[in-house]
Amino acid sequence: MAVERIACFTGHRPQGDLRFDIERPQGAALARRVRLAVGTLCHVQGVRLFLCGMAPGFDLFAAQRLLEMRRKGAIPPEVGLVAVIPYAGHALDVPRDWQPIYEQVLWESRDQCVVCPQKHREAFRKRNAFMVDRSEFVVAYWNHAVRSGTGMTVRMARRQAKVVINLYDMDEGIFPEPPRFAPGGRG
Repeated sequence: MAVERIACFTGHRPQGDLRFDIERPQGAALARRVRLAVGTLCHVQGVRLFLCGMAPGFDLFAAQRLLEMRRKGAIPPEVGLVAVIPYAGHALDVPRDWQPIYEQVLWESRDQCVVCPQKHREAFRKRNAFMVDRSEFVVAYWNHAVRSGTGMTVRMARRQAKVVINLYDMDEGIFPEPPRFAPGGRG
C-alpha cells in the first residue's frame, strides 16, 4: 500500500504592508506562486494531503488557494486539506477580519486536528512540529527573519531533511506549468 504524500503550509502573519490581499499586486503574485507550488506538488510529486496551521496570514491564504484550485479542477478532487489547530478555542483568538476565511477553511477541510487541549506558549511550536513531522514538503513564505515562528519551522524542516519551498524567494518561472487535471485520469 502506498503512503500518502503530505505537504504543509507555514508563513508569516499580516504585518506592515504584507496584507495577503489578492486584489493587491503583492497578494496576486503570491497567489500565483502558491498555485504553481500546489499544482507542481500535486501533479509532479503526487502530494494528496496538505496540512494548514490555521494562522491568519500565509497559512489561511495558501489554504484558500488550494481549495479554489480543487473547486476549479486544477488539482485532483482527492487532494485533501487538514486544519491543524494549535489549541482548543483557537478560533476565538483569530482577528475578526480573518474569521470568515478561517471558517471557510475549516468547513472545506477533510479533517481537523487540535494539537493542544488548551492555550499555552508552546502550542504553536507543537503545532509546527506536528506538521513538519508528518510532511515531506514544506511550502513556506519566510522572509528570513531569524526570530520568527516561520523561521523556526523552516529550520526544523531542514534539520529533518524535508523539502522546503520558500515562495518568498521564488520567481514564478521556476515551476513547470502543471498539467490540467482530467477527471478519471492522473493529470
